[in-house]
Amino acid sequence: MTKRKPAKPIQTLDRSLAILETLAQVGKPMSLSEVAEKVGLDRSTVYRFLGAMELRNLVQQDENNRYTLGLKMVELGYAALEEMDLRQIARPVLQQLMESCNETANLSVLVGTEVMYIDQVESSNMIKMFARIGSRAPAYATGAGKALLAFLPPDELEEILGKIKFRQYTCRTITGPELFRSSLSQIRLQGYALDFGELEEGVHCAAVPIFDWRGYPVAALSISGPNSRMTEEFINERVTKVLVEAAREVSAKLGYNRESAMGL
Repeated sequence: MTKRKPAKPIQTLDRSLAILETLAQVGKPMSLSEVAEKVGLDRSTVYRFLGAMELRNLVQQDENNRYTLGLKMVELGYAALEEMDLRQIARPVLQQLMESCNETANLSVLVGTEVMYIDQVESSNMIKMFARIGSRAPAYATGAGKALLAFLPPDELEEILGKIKFRQYTCRTITGPELFRSSLSQIRLQGYALDFGELEEGVHCAAVPIFDWRGYPVAALSISGPNSRMTEEFINERVTKVLVEAAREVSAKLGYNRESAMGL
C-alpha cells in the first residue's frame, strides 16, 4: 500500500486554529494584544482573523473587548462527542447486522440535504457495497437519508425540502416534491425506508432511524447490497426485521423511550 504524503498546512486555516487553540488553552478572556503575542502574529492580522471567527460565533467578546471561545465551539464540541459516542455504541450492532445478513452495514447522519457515512462494516462477499467514511450522498435518493428525513420535526423537514434540488439519478429516483412527501409518510407508517436503485442502478438498501432521548432521529442504520442478493423478498422477510431490532437497541442506549420522548 502506498503511504499517503502528509498534507501541507494551509496558512489561513493554520493561523485560525492556532488562535482558537490559544483561547482554549488559556481558559480565560484575552485581549487582542495577548492573543497576538501568544500566537506570534501582528495585531492587525489577529484582529482580522478574530473578526471573521466572531461572525461565525466561533469566538465572542466580553464587555471589556476581551476574547473567549464562542457558543459555536461548544456546539461543535458536543456534536463531536455525540458522534464518537454514537459510533462506539453502534459499532457492535453494525457487526451483528453484517453477520446476520452478510451484506454491508452502514451508520449515517444527516448533514444538510445529504447523508454522511460515519461508520461501516463491509460484507465478506466478493461483490459488495462500499462507501468511504466521510463521503456524502443526496438524502432524498438514499434509504438512510429518507429514514432520517421522514422522522424530522415538520418545520425542520420543510426547511430541508426547500433546499433540495431534485435530480434524476436513475429511473427510480423520486424527483417530485409532493411524491417525495408522500413516500416519507409511508416510511413513518412502516418504520423503515427502502431504496431499490434510486441512487445507483442495481443497488438495494433498507434503513431505519436511530432516536436519541428526545425522540430526535440522530442517525440511521442501513444494510446495502447488490439486487441479486438484496431482493425485495429477502429485504422484507429478513433485513427490515433485524434493522428495526438493531435500531431499537442503539436508540435505547442513547436514552430513547417512545412513551417519554419529547414531542418534536
